[in-house]
Formats: sequence, C-alpha cells, structure tokens
Amino acid sequence: MNILMYFIICILFALSDLFSESLGWKESLSIANKNNPAYDAERLNLEIARSEIITSGLLPNPSFNNQVIVRGEPESIRNTYTYPQDFGGNTIGVGGRKEPFHPMNRQDWFQMTMRIPVAGQRQLAIELAKNNLRVARENLKEFQRNLFFITANKWLDVWLSGKKVELYEKAKTFSVDLLRKNEYRLKNEVITKTEFSRTQILDQKYQAQLALEQVNFKNELRKLGVLLGTDKEIMINQRDDFKIPEWLETEDELYDYSYRNRPDLLAYLAQIDSARKDIDLQEAFAYPQPEVGIISNPQNGEKYYGTFLTLPLPVFNRNQGNILKSKSTLIQKQEYLRNIELSLRTEVRNSLAEYKIAKENYDRYKVISNLSNSVRETVEYGYLKGGTTIVDFLEAQRNWLETQSQFYDFYWNYSRTYFQLLYVSSKILEVEK
Repeated sequence: MNILMYFIICILFALSDLFSESLGWKESLSIANKNNPAYDAERLNLEIARSEIITSGLLPNPSFNNQVIVRGEPESIRNTYTYPQDFGGNTIGVGGRKEPFHPMNRQDWFQMTMRIPVAGQRQLAIELAKNNLRVARENLKEFQRNLFFITANKWLDVWLSGKKVELYEKAKTFSVDLLRKNEYRLKNEVITKTEFSRTQILDQKYQAQLALEQVNFKNELRKLGVLLGTDKEIMINQRDDFKIPEWLETEDELYDYSYRNRPDLLAYLAQIDSARKDIDLQEAFAYPQPEVGIISNPQNGEKYYGTFLTLPLPVFNRNQGNILKSKSTLIQKQEYLRNIELSLRTEVRNSLAEYKIAKENYDRYKVISNLSNSVRETVEYGYLKGGTTIVDFLEAQRNWLETQSQFYDFYWNYSRTYFQLLYVSSKILEVEK
C-alpha cells in the first residue's frame, strides 16, 4: 500500500508540474492535442458516425395487430351452465344466457407483419454509414491540423511578446545606467540640464513601453492557455533560436505530399464516395418495400389462418426527388474538390515563396542586428567620453531598439512561414508524435 501511495503521489506531482515547465512549440501541440476542450468535443463526431452504422444495420421491427369484433345481437348460449336441470336430469327453462364476448359471438384478428428491405437497401445503408465514418475521421484530422496551426502561431505570438519584454527590459537597464551617470555628470557640470532632461524622457518612454509589453505578454499567455485547455499559469521557452530547420523540398514534392495527406482533401474525396453510395441507396429506395406476415383469425368458434402482403405500387412516388438531390450533391462535391485542388497548388507555391523571402530577411537582419549593437556601444562610449553629442547617442539608441525589434519581427515571420509550410503540407500532424 505504501508503494501504491508513493506512485499516486508521484503522478499527482507530475500532473501539477505539467504547465510549470517552459514549453516549446512542439510540447504545446502535444498538450493541445490532449487537453483542448473543443478537440475533445470534436472527437465525439466519431461516436456519432459509428452509431449511424449500428442504426443502418438494424432490421425493421415487426408489427403486431389485434382486432376484436363482437356481434351486435349476440346469440344465447345453450349449455349446462346456462340451463339448470332438475333432480331427474331434465332441463329447466327454454331460454339461454347472452354472452357477447363468448367465442361463438366474437371474431378475433391476430396479425404479425414486418417490412422487408429489398434491392440491397440495408447493405447500401451500412456501406454509406461506414463511408461517413471515414469522412468523420478525416474531418477530425482537419480540425486537429487547424488546432495545431493556431496553437503553434499563438505560441509564436507569446514568444515574440516575451522577446519584446526582454528587449525593453534591456533598454530600460541602459537608460537607468545612463540616467545615473548623467546625474553625476550634471552635478559636475559636464552636461547641461537639457541633456539630463532628455535622458529622463528616454527612461520614462522605455518604462511606459515596457509596462505595455508586459501586459501584452500576459494576455498572449492566457490566450495560449485556452488552446492548451488550462487556466493555470504557463511558461514558454524563450530561447532566441528554437531551431527552425531549412526547408529543402521542391514545390512539386511538397504538392505531391500535400495532395496525398491533406485531411480536407481526403475528406472531400470520402464525401464524393459517400455521395455516390447515396445515389445507389436512393435508387434502391425507388423499389417498393413489401410488408409480409401471418394472420390468425378465429371467427365464431371456427379457426382460420392466412398470410399478409402489402406492396406499395410505384405509380406516383419513385423517390425521384431524393435521387435528383443525391446526384446534385455529387456534382457539388466534385466542384468543391476541383476548387480545393486548385487552391492547394496556390497555397504550396505562395507558402514556399513566403518562406524563402522570410529566411533571406532573417539572415540579413542577423547581420544588421550585430552591427546595431556595435554602433550603439561605440556611440555610447564616445558620448560618455565627450566625443559625440547626446543627439548622436539618442539616434544610435533609437536605431538599436528599432533594429532589434525588427530582428525579432523577422524571426517571428520566418518561423510563421515555416509553420505555414507544415500546415499546408499537413506535416504539422506528425510534429507531436
């Protein structure tokens, strides 16, 4: 028992620490896959589709019919019970007792029938339900694909917001340090009151921007928490580089893979199969369904037996409307499929183009970012040594902050286009495995 309690406590601690560790984007997808409430609700569509298979395989219930008819003027029933006798065995009286529900005054009708599916209607309904389960599976994968894409992008938004917080914290550290130095220099009359005031303004601007970024960061974390299915405080991994690999596949290779694996495309292919099966089913329903059974009909003490058959005559209703509807649905699905195929090629081409330019800009800004750091440090050193003016220093500081912010924006965009490629190709479904 002590060992069991130990393992239970360990499991509880593990669950409590699930969101306390810093999450990478892949870990976020895994947690969303397990905890997202909307995804849990979407899974129930599979059970709904399975229930349709059960329903379509059930035979029609038999029908039981009973009718009782009595004579309006029942005849008197003459027997030893209705005619008392004397001690000599002679019948006393000439009349009889009237019993309306006596078998001699009554007719009964007992009927058991059942509707018989014809033309393979039941088997076609089962096949259609099974194919609709296939559609439900692909739709669930499509929901999962979209959930992973939204979660990955929201994780990226949190990452960017966190980086902006770090950037302004760093800028605030610079401004506090400069303010302290300039306060000392003002006392020694090395700088003017105006220069010191400009330093104070810079520090207050950074303080205001930092407060704004901190609030935005917390808001983005809460939005990510909704996707992860928790309202607890979470943390993400704030590394500068979370290893976005270089995409090496060509447009044709990516298109071929996407065409074979995209859940929305596969769902429409399955829907087209369902539409074809529905046409067969509706055409089968054009055949009349007979109702057959047996009859027992006792009449006035005599027993009769027989059979029952009802056959609708297809004079007016031959299921023309539903047949036309199913054929139109098939054409509609085929047109939607053509649109998806055309859109897929465009998505692949555009995603690759965006990824390539985003990577080029990110590589370019890595160099620019390093240069801006060097320039800021050089100008700050020159300003403190009296070799340059505060105007030059503030310009270098502004350029540094702007460049660093743009660097993170370009890295965010580079990562976003990578997630877009994973999404377009549906490879994002394989990330959390």
